[in-house]
Parts: sequence; C-alpha cells; structure tokens
Amino acid sequence: MESKDRKTLALVRNRSRRSERRKAVKRLREARRQVAWLLSGSFGAPLRAPEEIAVERGTSHTELCEFLAELRNRALSAPNSSLVVDFRRTRRIAPGGMLLLYSELQRIRAAFASLAFRCVPSRDDVVNQVLEHLGVFALMGRHGVAAPQREDVVRWRKLSGTTVDSEAYGPLIEMQEELSTPLAKQLFRGVAEATTNVIHHADSRNRGDGIPAPGENKWWMFLRQEESMLYVGVCDLGIGIPKSLPARYPGEILGAILESIGGGSNDGAMIRGAFELARTRTNQSERGKGLPDVRRVVDSVSGSKLFVLSNRGILQYGSGEFDYGNRRKSIMGTLIVWQLPLDGEKDVG
Repeated sequence: MESKDRKTLALVRNRSRRSERRKAVKRLREARRQVAWLLSGSFGAPLRAPEEIAVERGTSHTELCEFLAELRNRALSAPNSSLVVDFRRTRRIAPGGMLLLYSELQRIRAAFASLAFRCVPSRDDVVNQVLEHLGVFALMGRHGVAAPQREDVVRWRKLSGTTVDSEAYGPLIEMQEELSTPLAKQLFRGVAEATTNVIHHADSRNRGDGIPAPGENKWWMFLRQEESMLYVGVCDLGIGIPKSLPARYPGEILGAILESIGGGSNDGAMIRGAFELARTRTNQSERGKGLPDVRRVVDSVSGSKLFVLSNRGILQYGSGEFDYGNRRKSIMGTLIVWQLPLDGEKDVG
C-alpha cells in the first residue's frame, strides 16, 4: 500500500512540474511576442537605454545624459504618440543615475499626458526588479515584469515633493536603524537644505529644454542601503547651481570667491564656489549655512563621500578635501548624493 501511495505522489508531482513548465513556456512566449510587437516599428524606433544607468564615471555620465536628451527630444517632437524605451542591454543601476532617470521620466509624464510610454525589460532580472520596485515599469504601462525579492532591491525608498516636507523624509531617514540619532539628525538637516534650495532657487521655468514648465519646483529623493553602505540622493531639474549662483550674487563677490579657489568659471568651479560662499557667509546670517549642513554629515563619518553634480559640473567631497571638474554633457539640474559607510561612523558633534 505504501508503495502505491508513493507512486501516486510521484505521479502528482510530475504532473505539477509539467504544468509549471508549460506555464513558464507560455509566459516566455508571451513575453517574446510582446517584445517583438514593441520592436516591430509600429511605435517608431525604440530608444535604447544605457548599459549602465550611472553618473559616477565619465563614460556612463555621458551615455545617460545623451539618453535623457533624446528622451526629451522625442517627447517634444511627438507628444501625442508612443515612445518605446528598450532596457534589454541595461546591466547595472546606480542610485544617482537611477534618481536622475526617474526624475526625468516623472517630469516628462507630467508635461505630456498624451504621450504613451512603452518599454522592453532588461535581460537582467535584478535590473528588472529595481525598475518594478521603483514604479518605472508602471510609469511605462508594464506591470508584473519581475517580483522584487532581493533585499538590496526592496530596501530602495523614494520620495518627491514641492515643499520642504520634513514630515515625509524624516521618517524615511529614521527607518535606517543603523544610524545613530546624532548622525540621523545631521543627515536630516542636509536633506532639508537640499530640498530648501530646490524650492527657492531651482527655477525650473528657465531650464531651457523646451518642455513646458511645471507649476512648482519639485525635488525627488532616493534612499538605498546596500550591505553596509547607505546612499541618499536628492535631485531637482532646475537651472542648476552654475546658472543660479551668478543671479544671486553680485559679480565682484562671486569673482573674488572664484579667484580664491584658483580661478575659472566653469560649472565645476561654480559648485566649489557655492561651498566657499556658504562658508564665508556662515557667520553673517542664517542664509548661506545650508551647504555646510550638506557636507557636515560627511565630516562625521569616516570613509563617507558627498557628490554634487550640477549641469556639466561635478564635485566630490570627502576627508576634508574637494575635487571638482567638468563633464562633457549636462544633467540639466542638480543631483546631491551622500555615500555613507554604516560601519564607519564616529563621534558626531
């Protein structure tokens, strides 16, 4: 009798496996059919996403900026049509690059309600999990492409707003149990300053990309923990620090500051000049203390880094040292990213 029961159980299991295989084959065929349909030319030539959605390295930075520029151009040229984004070759997504892409997609979606996005998923399951978890696939009319399961995927958090909304991003920071209370407070002040600058100085109306201006300046925020590293990013798509700085300060003051850091007026030097202006104004008034708040958290954690990208400029700060320069392409906005090793925390004053 037991032998018969075992045979019956084995038969049931085999039938179940065959059923699952048939379902998997059916899903694969349907996915291939959809991809072929999207790539058939019915929606125009697909726009290929970069292999690496990132801004740290020069090549990745250039490719992402070129991709985003083409995305804007296609939306402008055919706002009532369909636009297919092909993610098949995308293999890596970094927090800063993803935040920039996500912000641009949301801005274009808000400006062109009649534009129908379509997309072809990546061949990489982790990339698809990230795009699913952050709502990029939903933004493009796709659902259920990949179930977000990896811990380093589901721990991504996102937020956006048009006001300095501490009640929103405060709890987001507090969710990071590895942060001490003093460090969490400093990170909170840094994020608050970044969002305050967006509200008061981004001036997205003058961005110059041809896309209709939104009614309010908006910021986007990502937070991601990856093993023992915490990434926090804030992005806006305004005119950028290199354009807003000369409008806020008389020529002589700005000229003297730029001269004090070695001269030059390119975008990287403008970002460095903004930090120096903030330092010189710290003892004069409350206004201008913001950028020290942005960098203070980096001074408090051994091995941490701050990245500020604005238009073509890029600045890196860590261990008390600034390094800045220019890239070939403009991100057309400002991106601030804190990179904090959670095992490197020291005394926070």
